[in-house]
Amino acid sequence: MSTLDDRLTQLVELQVMLASSPLPGQHFEVLAEHSHRAIPHDFLALCLKDADQQGYFFHVLSGLANGAIPLRLFGLDEGIVGQVLQTNKVFHYPQLAEAKPLSQDIEGVLIRLGMQAVVVVPVRQGPEALGALYFAAASTPFSPEDVQIARLLAAGLSGALENARLYQSLADERSTLAAVLESTQDAILMVNPQGVILLANPAVTKMLGLDAAAITGQLWPEVSTECTPEIRDLFTGAQPGQREITVLGGQVTQVAVLSVTTAYGEPVGWAAVFHDITLLKQLEQMKTTFVNTVSHDLKNPISTILLSADLLPRVAPLTAQQEDLRGRIVGTANYMNQLVSDLLDLGKLEAGIASSMAPLNLTDLVQEAVNGLSMQIEEKQMALRLSLPANVRVQGDRGRLLQLLVNLIGNAVKYTPAGGQVTVKMIPGATGPLASPAERGTAKMITLSVQDNGIGIPAADLPYIFNEFYRVKSLATEDIKGTGLGLAIVKRIIEAHNGYIWVESVEGKGSTFSFFLPMI
Repeated sequence: MSTLDDRLTQLVELQVMLASSPLPGQHFEVLAEHSHRAIPHDFLALCLKDADQQGYFFHVLSGLANGAIPLRLFGLDEGIVGQVLQTNKVFHYPQLAEAKPLSQDIEGVLIRLGMQAVVVVPVRQGPEALGALYFAAASTPFSPEDVQIARLLAAGLSGALENARLYQSLADERSTLAAVLESTQDAILMVNPQGVILLANPAVTKMLGLDAAAITGQLWPEVSTECTPEIRDLFTGAQPGQREITVLGGQVTQVAVLSVTTAYGEPVGWAAVFHDITLLKQLEQMKTTFVNTVSHDLKNPISTILLSADLLPRVAPLTAQQEDLRGRIVGTANYMNQLVSDLLDLGKLEAGIASSMAPLNLTDLVQEAVNGLSMQIEEKQMALRLSLPANVRVQGDRGRLLQLLVNLIGNAVKYTPAGGQVTVKMIPGATGPLASPAERGTAKMITLSVQDNGIGIPAADLPYIFNEFYRVKSLATEDIKGTGLGLAIVKRIIEAHNGYIWVESVEGKGSTFSFFLPMI
């Protein structure tokens, strides 16, 4: 018989063989062919719980011909293995015939074949037993050393099976991810911090004209020399965000640049996702053309309706009922006129026309907007607080910026109950969630905010507040008139001046609309 040192050496080699393969089938082959060198035996089986953990299957690895023990689902109350799985303990019987309880389909078979001693050790997954190794011997009983080696062998098998499970899980995830990346129409590029391309899906070839398979592992600056400057510089000084880039074949794409990190926050690199929005751009242009055409065509009939309504009292005296109807006509026509004017403004802003940029004092413009709204402020007996630097110079379209300020301050007055308060203040620098580190630190910016203590905006409505025709629907706003285009126009004006706008609000407590612009 081998010495203990020899057997432990064999056990270590066996553990290495188990750990070297991620395939459970190879684990079973290793046990069947080599485990006798570490622990002498005449019979070996591996028992594993079924997926529902309602019982176990008994797999003979060596010592018996297949079929001697039926391959069926054994209950957790059957045989020695059932005890091991329920108690998570080692069972060692020098005399198999004395073991209780016995399964006639397992222990009964082994007794008839002359097996006398058994050792059954749990194969664990964490604290739970997922199966058992079943050793049996015909003549030589198992020593305490044999039992200990059997425990160590089962522990090694547990680790190997867990590694196999993780490997299969990762392989499944990788296969699924690969299928998604190959199927998606969006081009996806990923580089590490050194600019080496880690991933490029097949859509990259179609959109950017680069061989996706060939460029993986290469440096992005070297493979992107034929691309446009916008694409070449995509990862230069990368910052998370979105932009629109025209790619191969004139397609317009929305490109999202994302910082990629591990679950522990370690940087992996940067990813860029190119989403084709050519059709959306075409539909948007069709919509703009249609809206502008219809808006122009509506101007004349609305003017005719208003003129006719104004002339009615001059034709003949009107009764109270007729005067009420005339008032409704005028009110509706004025609303339609405002809607058409807003649509035309929006169309001009989207087309980038009617913009006259010149240096101006933003502080003076705020005062002008406040003066124009003084009557509404006085009627509602509201408190207006201004915190403005003396001279803030910006490059802008005076008419558009005045329109923006009147809209924001006017909304604050409109949506704040009588006796409320509106605060307009400007502070140097870019603030808020949309300001980049460069804009906060080095760029010369000014932030203006309009704060009120009015009805506020529900959290569910905040993401859509700058969309065209979007209006908050609630009991508090049902009597407040509006076209739903004012804030969309404000956002377009800010973007045309290279600025950003955002809103913070709590329903019932008020809102703060803020934007920042570059100063000169």
